[in-house]
Amino acid sequence: MKQEEINIADILRSMPKGTPLYSPVCGALLLVDVTPNGIFCVQPGVENDNRIAFLKDGTLKNYGNWAYRGECVLFPSKDLRQWDGVVFDANGWSWDTKNPIVPPLKFAPFDKVLVRDNLQRSWCPAFFAWMDEEREDYPFGVMDGGATPSFFRYCIPFNGKTAHLVGTNLPYNE
Repeated sequence: MKQEEINIADILRSMPKGTPLYSPVCGALLLVDVTPNGIFCVQPGVENDNRIAFLKDGTLKNYGNWAYRGECVLFPSKDLRQWDGVVFDANGWSWDTKNPIVPPLKFAPFDKVLVRDNLQRSWCPAFFAWMDEEREDYPFGVMDGGATPSFFRYCIPFNGKTAHLVGTNLPYNE
Protein backbone atom coordinates (compact mmCIF):
# COMPACT_ATOMS: atom_id res chain seq x y z
CA MET A 1 0.00 0.00 0.00
CA LYS A 2 1.18 3.49 -0.69
CA GLN A 3 0.91 4.66 2.88
CA GLU A 4 1.91 8.24 2.03
CA GLU A 5 -1.40 8.69 0.17
CA ILE A 6 -3.41 8.36 3.38
CA ASN A 7 -3.66 11.41 5.63
CA ILE A 8 -3.34 9.78 9.05
CA ALA A 9 -3.89 13.14 10.77
CA ASP A 10 -7.39 13.28 9.24
CA ILE A 11 -8.14 9.78 10.53
CA LEU A 12 -6.91 10.59 14.05
CA ARG A 13 -8.29 14.14 14.35
CA SER A 14 -11.64 12.93 15.73
CA MET A 15 -10.13 10.23 17.98
CA PRO A 16 -10.22 10.73 21.75
CA LYS A 17 -7.10 11.62 23.70
CA GLY A 18 -5.50 8.36 24.85
CA THR A 19 -6.35 6.39 21.68
CA PRO A 20 -3.80 3.54 21.54
CA LEU A 21 -1.33 3.56 18.64
CA TYR A 22 1.90 1.76 17.82
CA SER A 23 5.28 2.58 16.29
CA PRO A 24 8.07 0.08 15.60
CA VAL A 25 10.44 2.89 16.63
CA CYS A 26 8.74 3.77 19.95
CA GLY A 27 6.51 0.80 20.80
CA ALA A 28 3.10 1.42 22.36
CA LEU A 29 1.85 5.00 22.17
CA LEU A 30 -1.14 7.05 23.27
CA LEU A 31 -2.57 9.87 21.15
CA VAL A 32 -2.31 13.28 22.81
CA ASP A 33 -3.27 15.75 20.08
CA VAL A 34 -3.57 16.33 16.35
CA THR A 35 -2.74 19.83 15.12
CA PRO A 36 -1.78 21.36 11.76
CA ASN A 37 1.82 20.91 12.95
CA GLY A 38 1.57 17.17 13.51
CA ILE A 39 0.30 14.14 15.39
CA PHE A 40 1.51 14.12 19.00
CA CYS A 41 1.80 10.99 21.14
CA VAL A 42 3.30 9.86 24.44
CA GLN A 43 4.57 6.51 25.62
CA PRO A 44 2.30 5.02 28.30
CA GLY A 45 3.92 4.79 31.72
CA VAL A 46 6.75 7.21 30.89
CA GLU A 47 6.98 9.93 33.52
CA ASN A 48 8.03 12.90 31.38
CA ASP A 49 6.31 15.43 29.17
CA ASN A 50 8.18 14.47 26.00
CA ARG A 51 5.80 14.17 23.10
CA ILE A 52 6.69 12.14 20.04
CA ALA A 53 5.68 14.00 16.88
CA PHE A 54 4.67 12.52 13.54
CA LEU A 55 3.72 14.18 10.27
CA LYS A 56 0.30 13.65 8.68
CA ASP A 57 1.64 10.67 6.69
CA GLY A 58 2.93 8.90 9.82
CA THR A 59 6.61 9.70 9.35
CA LEU A 60 8.58 10.98 12.32
CA LYS A 61 8.65 14.76 12.45
CA ASN A 62 12.08 16.05 11.47
CA TYR A 63 13.85 18.24 13.97
CA GLY A 64 17.02 18.34 11.84
CA ASN A 65 18.58 15.28 13.45
CA TRP A 66 18.00 12.77 10.63
CA ALA A 67 17.19 12.55 6.91
CA TYR A 68 14.18 14.56 5.82
CA ARG A 69 11.85 11.75 4.78
CA GLY A 70 11.47 8.20 5.91
CA GLU A 71 8.52 5.86 5.76
CA CYS A 72 5.37 5.63 7.84
CA VAL A 73 6.17 4.47 11.38
CA LEU A 74 2.81 5.20 13.07
CA PHE A 75 0.13 2.50 12.98
CA PRO A 76 -3.14 1.56 14.68
CA SER A 77 -1.50 -1.34 16.56
CA LYS A 78 1.39 -3.78 16.50
CA ASP A 79 -0.72 -6.24 14.51
CA LEU A 80 -2.46 -3.72 12.22
CA ARG A 81 0.43 -2.03 10.44
CA GLN A 82 -1.60 -0.19 7.84
CA TRP A 83 -4.34 2.43 7.86
CA ASP A 84 -6.24 1.25 4.83
CA GLY A 85 -9.49 -0.43 5.87
CA VAL A 86 -9.34 -0.05 9.67
CA VAL A 87 -11.74 1.63 12.08
CA PHE A 88 -11.64 2.53 15.76
CA ASP A 89 -14.56 1.82 18.09
CA ALA A 90 -15.18 0.98 21.75
CA ASN A 91 -13.29 -2.30 21.28
CA GLY A 92 -10.22 -0.61 19.76
CA TRP A 93 -8.83 -0.89 16.22
CA SER A 94 -10.29 -3.45 13.82
CA TRP A 95 -10.91 -4.11 10.14
CA ASP A 96 -13.81 -2.14 8.65
CA THR A 97 -16.50 -4.75 8.02
CA LYS A 98 -18.68 -2.17 6.24
CA ASN A 99 -16.02 -1.71 3.55
CA PRO A 100 -14.12 -5.01 3.56
CA ILE A 101 -11.10 -5.87 1.52
CA VAL A 102 -12.36 -7.43 -1.69
CA PRO A 103 -11.45 -11.12 -1.92
CA PRO A 104 -9.42 -12.13 -4.95
CA LEU A 105 -11.58 -12.70 -7.99
CA LYS A 106 -10.73 -14.70 -11.11
CA PHE A 107 -9.97 -12.64 -14.20
CA ALA A 108 -8.74 -13.47 -17.70
CA PRO A 109 -6.33 -11.30 -19.69
CA PHE A 110 -8.05 -8.28 -21.25
CA ASP A 111 -11.08 -8.46 -18.93
CA LYS A 112 -12.45 -4.99 -18.18
CA VAL A 113 -11.81 -4.19 -14.51
CA LEU A 114 -11.81 -1.34 -12.00
CA VAL A 115 -8.74 -0.90 -9.78
CA ARG A 116 -7.49 1.22 -6.88
CA ASP A 117 -4.65 1.20 -4.34
CA ASN A 118 -6.60 1.93 -1.15
CA LEU A 119 -10.11 2.62 0.08
CA GLN A 120 -9.68 6.39 -0.13
CA ARG A 121 -8.72 6.33 -3.84
CA SER A 122 -11.20 6.39 -6.72
CA TRP A 123 -11.91 3.36 -8.87
CA CYS A 124 -10.19 3.58 -12.28
CA PRO A 125 -10.94 1.49 -15.40
CA ALA A 126 -8.25 -0.79 -16.83
CA PHE A 127 -7.71 -4.08 -18.65
CA PHE A 128 -6.63 -7.04 -16.53
CA ALA A 129 -3.19 -8.44 -17.45
CA TRP A 130 -2.21 -11.04 -14.83
CA MET A 131 -2.12 -11.87 -11.14
CA ASP A 132 1.31 -11.80 -9.48
CA GLU A 133 0.89 -13.70 -6.20
CA GLU A 134 4.43 -12.76 -5.11
CA ARG A 135 3.17 -9.19 -4.77
CA GLU A 136 1.11 -9.79 -1.64
CA ASP A 137 -0.16 -6.22 -1.24
CA TYR A 138 -0.53 -5.32 -4.93
CA PRO A 139 -1.14 -8.55 -6.86
CA PHE A 140 -3.41 -7.30 -9.68
CA GLY A 141 -1.48 -6.40 -12.83
CA VAL A 142 -3.41 -4.26 -15.29
CA MET A 143 -2.82 -2.29 -18.45
CA ASP A 144 -4.03 1.23 -17.78
CA GLY A 145 -2.49 3.17 -20.65
CA GLY A 146 1.21 2.73 -19.92
CA ALA A 147 3.74 0.57 -21.75
CA THR A 148 4.12 -1.78 -18.76
CA PRO A 149 1.52 -3.11 -16.34
CA SER A 150 0.65 -1.30 -13.12
CA PHE A 151 -0.14 -3.28 -9.99
CA PHE A 152 -3.02 -2.58 -7.60
CA ARG A 153 -4.38 -3.86 -4.29
CA TYR A 154 -8.05 -3.92 -5.31
CA CYS A 155 -9.46 -5.21 -8.58
CA ILE A 156 -13.14 -5.78 -9.35
CA PRO A 157 -15.01 -6.59 -12.56
CA PHE A 158 -16.22 -3.68 -14.67
CA ASN A 159 -19.79 -4.31 -15.75
CA GLY A 160 -23.25 -2.79 -15.60
CA LYS A 161 -23.41 -3.29 -11.83
CA THR A 162 -20.06 -1.56 -11.15
CA ALA A 163 -19.97 1.17 -13.82
CA HIS A 164 -21.33 3.73 -11.33
CA LEU A 165 -18.15 3.27 -9.20
CA VAL A 166 -15.81 4.79 -11.82
CA GLY A 167 -14.23 7.95 -10.39
CA THR A 168 -15.67 7.37 -6.89
CA ASN A 169 -14.30 5.77 -3.74
CA LEU A 170 -17.60 4.05 -2.95
CA PRO A 171 -17.35 0.48 -1.62
CA TYR A 172 -17.77 -2.50 -3.92
CA ASN A 173 -20.66 -4.76 -2.91
CA GLU A 174 -20.95 -8.02 -4.81
